[in-house]
Order: sequence, then structure tokens, then C-alpha cells
Amino acid sequence: MDMQVVILAGGQGTKMYPLVESTTPKSMMPIANRPMLSYQLEMLEQCGVQSSDVIVVVNETGSAEVRKYMTSVHPGAIKEPTIVETPDDWPSGAALEKAAPHITRDFIVVPCDSIMDPALLHPMADLHRIHDGSLTMLLKPLPASALSKQNWAAQDFIGIHESPGKPTRVVSMRPATQVNDHLSLRKSLLRQYPSVTIHNTLLDAHLYIFSHWVLRTLPELKQPKTVKGSLVQHLLKCQLSSKYAPEGVLDSLQDEALAMSCSRSLRTDVISCFAYVIDNEATYCRRANTSFSYLQVNLDIGAGKATYKPLESLQKKAFIDSSANVSKETAVGPGCIVGAGTVIGVRSSIKHSVVGKNCKIGDRVKLSNCVVLDNVTIDDESVLSHSTVCRNAIIGKDCTVDKSTIGFHYEVHDDTHVKDDLLVVVE
Repeated sequence: MDMQVVILAGGQGTKMYPLVESTTPKSMMPIANRPMLSYQLEMLEQCGVQSSDVIVVVNETGSAEVRKYMTSVHPGAIKEPTIVETPDDWPSGAALEKAAPHITRDFIVVPCDSIMDPALLHPMADLHRIHDGSLTMLLKPLPASALSKQNWAAQDFIGIHESPGKPTRVVSMRPATQVNDHLSLRKSLLRQYPSVTIHNTLLDAHLYIFSHWVLRTLPELKQPKTVKGSLVQHLLKCQLSSKYAPEGVLDSLQDEALAMSCSRSLRTDVISCFAYVIDNEATYCRRANTSFSYLQVNLDIGAGKATYKPLESLQKKAFIDSSANVSKETAVGPGCIVGAGTVIGVRSSIKHSVVGKNCKIGDRVKLSNCVVLDNVTIDDESVLSHSTVCRNAIIGKDCTVDKSTIGFHYEVHDDTHVKDDLLVVVE
């Protein structure tokens, strides 16, 4: 693959509150007991991307931990990518601008929280290369069941223009949070693209392929600079009018287009934004960028819905680390994951759940559709369902926790009943 890859791994995970600790980079958050970053690295390795073509952008707080993981822990081939450090609060567009001196050709931008099938990358890159795209973005159709209030903030109204024999073109994109009663389109857009279909059931996976010249637009973007909110929106404007393009870019693109064309007619669409739309519902593509989606992605990995596997060994259809101590009287269901050093008492039940490392789970405990992070203690006869428990939390005896998040170091006292709640330690 003759493209470079930029992994944006410097986010602080504010949308995932309270799952990400201030001392832990978001990219090192465990998903199915593996660092989040390991999934992007494995995807690139399966696609044949070399370490020298990978740029990992990290913030200053998480830099040391990411570097240590890359060089000493990560089992794959990508061990020495280019590491670019940014201040902790830098937005994604500014982070990409910091990485720009290391980018020498067309490039792919991958967020560290997107877990997707490696089979998507090559055909998407082919589409971009064959049609000389300025931007190609990955879109996944959402089922009607996904259109909930929980997902509303992640949805967009995306304008699509389709012509026979030509790639799908993106002509507008507006976040759902910016749309009230109606959605307006510019007259200039409709003159250029008379047939536009507006979708609110296409998920932007935040995986983008850019032409190298796009880097020249970054200094001109308004603050705060973000990849989706600033750069992508700017390219959509450039597609409609040349006045938004950087000086000299349009002329050089026209010259390249004419040189490659069989006819000498002037091309008016040298700046083009395409969509690669996933056409197979079974193809996995999901972001773990909120507490709700983080829970779902963890469970999906254990259930085998993605191509990636847990690191724990498979034992009777469950993934249980060899150092875990699970009572023979406890039932661990198919697709569950139990991390290293965890102890589970007698007559407990673990169903559709991920349990982290060094946890202590008592007798007659029931877990269903839960993610339990490292060093958690759950005392006897407690029942947890559809919940996430953060590191070092303590759940007392005879507690029930349903559809809730328990924060770091939080202690739920005996006989407490929690439902639809978020409990955190207030400092």
C-alpha cells in the first residue's frame, strides 16, 4: 500500500467519562483486555503496512506509556513508527499539522478508537487512487435500531451525490446536533449537484484518506482545528468553489489532470470528496468513543463479531488467561474474557462479559453484559448487568448494579441498588 498512515492517539477521552483516567492515555485503554491502540496496529499489519510508513500522534502525558508499549509489549511487526508528541489539549487538526513534516505522499488518518475490519482498507485506498480523490471517507450504514438518543450526537446528515459509473461523492455533512427543525442546502451546491440524497443513517467512521496537497490547507483553518469539523468541511467547500482552495493548488491539480487525461478538455472536478460505503452488514466497523459504545465494542470482541481475537487462551468457548483462578463450580459462558491473575469464587455466573486483570470476584456473583476493568473487587452475591466497572472499584455484598458506570476507586457499599446511574469519586 503506497500510502502513509497517521494514527491519532492523543485524545483524552472526554466523551468516555469517567472511563479514562487522567494518568492513562485513551489509546492505552483496554478493549477486551488489549490496549485500544493494538487494534489499529494489527489492522495495518494485516494490510501489509510497514513500520516506517506509520506515524503515531500522542499527547505529552501519554507519550512514555505509548512508546513503552510499542517497543516492548506489542507483539506485532510495527514497533518503531514515527512518534509525534503534542500538548495534551491539542485538537486533531492541530495534531495532524504537527505531523505534516513527516508526511510525504497521500495518507490515511485513523483514530485510535475505531475498530474495523482490515479488509476495508485496500478497496477504499483503491477507490481513492483510481479516481484521484482529494478526500475519501469511510461510511457505514446504520440499522434503524441504532438511531437512538444515545447515538444522536455521533450521527450526521450527509449529502450524497451518485452518478452511474462514478464513485459516490460526499457534497455536504452536518452534525445532527447542529440541525433543529430543518436542514438547508446552498443554492450553489444544488446547481452543481442537482440530485442530492440526505442520509442520517450513515456513520462516519472517522477513517479518511487525503491527498498530500491537503496538508497545505491546514495553516488556513480556523481554531480549534479538527480533522472532521475543520479539514473535511473545508474540502467540501473547495469541491464547490475554487476560491476556498490554497493558492496554486488548483492550477497544479489541473495540470496533473490534463497530463493524465486522454482529452485536453478542462476538468472542473479536480477537487473531489468521495465516500466508500460499506455494503456488507457483517463487516465490522465501530467506534469506542463513548462509555456506551466502549461497553458494546468490548462485548463484540468476545462474541467474535470482529476479526480480532483476545490474547487470553480459549477454554470451552471462553477466553480465560492461564493464570486466572476460576472455581470449577462457576459457569463462564461462551465469548466471555477473564484476564490474568483474576480470582472467581464458587457458584458464580459470568455471561457475555469481559473481566480484567487481577480482579477478585466472590461467591455466587452474577455478571451479564458487563465490562469489569483491572483490580476490581466484587463481593459475594452481587448481581451486575449491562454495566462498566472502572479500575480499583469495590462492589460490596448483595449489591445490584444495572445499566450503570462505576468510576475509579469508587466503593459501592453492601446492599446497595444502583440503576441507570454514574457513580464517581469526587475529589
